[in-house]
Amino acid sequence: MDYRNRVLGTADGTWNLRDGTEFKISNKLTRWSFVAIRNSRAVSARVAHDPILQPSLNVLFQTLKNVGIETKPWQEGKSLYINGPKDKLLAGTFEEAVRGKLELLFVILPEKDTALYNEVKQLADIKSGVSTVCVVGKQDKFYRDNCRQYCANVALKVNLKLGGTNHRLYDPQNMNAKRVAIISENKTMVVGIDVTHPSPGSANPSIAAMVASIDADLAQWPADLQVQIRTRQEMVNLLGEMLRTRLLLWKKHHGIYPENILVYRDGVSESQYDQVLENEFSLMQKACPELYRETEQPLPRFTLIIVGKRHHTRFFPQPYSRAMDKSGNPRCGLVVDRGITEARNWDFFLQSHTSHLGTARPSHYYVLWDEIFTNPSIQSLHPGIPPADLLEQVTYDMCYLYGRATKAVSLCPPVYYADIACERAGRYLADKSYGSESGRSDTEMTDGEREQLRRRLQNGIEVHENLKETMFYI
Repeated sequence: MDYRNRVLGTADGTWNLRDGTEFKISNKLTRWSFVAIRNSRAVSARVAHDPILQPSLNVLFQTLKNVGIETKPWQEGKSLYINGPKDKLLAGTFEEAVRGKLELLFVILPEKDTALYNEVKQLADIKSGVSTVCVVGKQDKFYRDNCRQYCANVALKVNLKLGGTNHRLYDPQNMNAKRVAIISENKTMVVGIDVTHPSPGSANPSIAAMVASIDADLAQWPADLQVQIRTRQEMVNLLGEMLRTRLLLWKKHHGIYPENILVYRDGVSESQYDQVLENEFSLMQKACPELYRETEQPLPRFTLIIVGKRHHTRFFPQPYSRAMDKSGNPRCGLVVDRGITEARNWDFFLQSHTSHLGTARPSHYYVLWDEIFTNPSIQSLHPGIPPADLLEQVTYDMCYLYGRATKAVSLCPPVYYADIACERAGRYLADKSYGSESGRSDTEMTDGEREQLRRRLQNGIEVHENLKETMFYI
């Protein structure tokens, strides 16, 4: 893996950030502070020296500098004693952060409190537009005696939120940074799409998320969130508009629109493949002509891939063979694209990660549509590599570029990030009312009532302008 000041080798898909390893690209952090939330009826107070808090903050500050983030000392923070998530003191803290023009507010939670965390993210992402990182202020977490490893993991998030690049792939044969195959020319935008549904019996809405890359390093993935018109509807209604926002953001960074759009779609069952092609894919295609006409570019090539984890396929190596890792699973990087795959279609299984516990579960990738990898102009750039092998290599390489970890993950990052963005949107609506003004259920509403409700809920997940183009959901 390629960092700013050194190259780190991998072992079974993992690597360690040694002391002094600096992120590949990092931005300055000049105005930041902290708030330590306490559960008490006592009056909030400014904190100069806290015997528990101060040492951990010092470690965090030093860690951020060690990983290459040019960081100035934190501004005066405070301990906040509140009576529940809706305490006005909490909202007032974010108002202070806005007035102070903070780039980052470090929030120390008293414990793992879902309601409090939801409120913090609502106030930060939706209302104030202040970037936040939350940690748990316990002896086995942020307040542990040696919290360097904990702070190193926090630094991964901080750098992504600031728009940085944690690492790149490295090609030992060329002795240079290796960017992922066809994406290296900055002509391919990679997209991840997911839809999350409420738990059974819940009246919560379904939420769709789309993330899209904006750089050749596949480091930054801003997201767009949309409430679905119907609860538990898997097909994304506003996919065309969502793709349009991602294309405009790409153009903002590159001056033109991408030539290729590589889409990974999560959460679709085999019975819905045709619906994805007929509904979602057609919406994405229709979103392009108007935009591409403005820059006099030909329409983009699409590749659409369905990603699945809900299957019962597992792979086992020969005992004590070189293909077996320490846990008895196949080594990471296993690809199976024949024998048990669809004979008349294009699909493959990829076990990109190392599972230390239990049996590793591979991801299933099913190509619904391809105009990129089988295109002669793309094949000429990679002579001798079959289209199937090129796609498998691109997908596997991406699994090493998940910014929040120092290991290859089990799902390609666009799907991973889209899932996290969906989960964050659900937190924004955690305490909202979902019923229509008429009191009717989703199935009883008219189309007009349903759209009115969707717009009201959409306002609850509209990310602040300050954060829309960042990875606020990390």
